[in-house]
Amino acid sequence: MVAPVIQVESLTYQWANDSGFGLQVEQLDLVSNECLFIHGPSGSGKTTLLSLLVGILRPQQGHIRLLGQSLGQVGAGRRDHLRADHIGMIFQQFNLIPYLTPVENVLLTCQFSALRRQRALAKSSSVAEEAVRLLSHLDMADPRWLKLPVHQLSVGQQQRIAVARALMGSPELVVADEPTSSLDSERREQFIDLLFNECKASGAALLFVSHDAQLADLFDRQMTLQYQDSARVALTEQGPAL
Repeated sequence: MVAPVIQVESLTYQWANDSGFGLQVEQLDLVSNECLFIHGPSGSGKTTLLSLLVGILRPQQGHIRLLGQSLGQVGAGRRDHLRADHIGMIFQQFNLIPYLTPVENVLLTCQFSALRRQRALAKSSSVAEEAVRLLSHLDMADPRWLKLPVHQLSVGQQQRIAVARALMGSPELVVADEPTSSLDSERREQFIDLLFNECKASGAALLFVSHDAQLADLFDRQMTLQYQDSARVALTEQGPAL
């Protein structure tokens, strides 16, 4: 049996205000090479859920384990290291450094994680070579593009750079937070196919969060954040994608 990359049990989190409103996740397991889609409308707690799953927030009750390590039982510094070593993040706004080149942005991953640097060097003779290799797989091989600051590149090109940065150093988990919100429907599906292929090639589990339910059937599994009552939103499993 494959051990989960991330495992959640009996998770409860209540926002620090007077509303008493809270988030509940009874169970969530995600294994290597699995692609999970989590859907939720605006305000349903998607950002809070992701912050819990990557160790930015700590659960008030329950357990979140990353590769068997309990995120709720270690301090903030250790959670930062776990996140840097084992999780690749793709943000809605990409969060690239605008004045750096594509390669320089991808290399930032190795500055924060010695483990990711070591893994990158296991695949290429230098970290820069590995960054270029990943960018080439993502249709960013043109030397002219690689010399430009990323603010001079298109949204689609910046998106590919964000994916390469997330995959640099072979993280076990890739988390994508609304990364297709600025794309039309055709480009959304092309981007998701590209992301699937790269995660499958590296063996990473993919957790993809979006408000766009039309994307759900592209994934191995689907889960939804749903309001249970006026004081609680819960993550529930949906039927298998067809």
